[in-house]
Amino acid sequence: TVTNLFTPDAVLLATVSNTPRTTAAGIKDYFVSFLRNSPVGTIDTSTTSLGCNIASRVGTWTVALTNPTTNTVTNVKARYSFIYKYGQGGWKIYHLHSSMMPEPTT
Repeated sequence: TVTNLFTPDAVLLATVSNTPRTTAAGIKDYFVSFLRNSPVGTIDTSTTSLGCNIASRVGTWTVALTNPTTNTVTNVKARYSFIYKYGQGGWKIYHLHSSMMPEPTT
């Protein structure tokens, strides 16, 4: 289901993976593992831009991850950028980059 949100030529640079995902199979592989942690994202800041058949949303978010074995919740502070392309009947994610904040946050 998540993989279908991406364009066929999408790039995923994920928060908790060092591997760039540049194929549908790679994106699916990441999310199968990631979703086991029951992620819940909260947008902290957001800036959007809209152009002709392209849009972006960038900002910061907090992702709560629950360890499926211990039920321990870890909050990951991160920054994100989404680039969307319009085509194939709707808006799809063309590029997604999310990385943990490099400095401690309060």
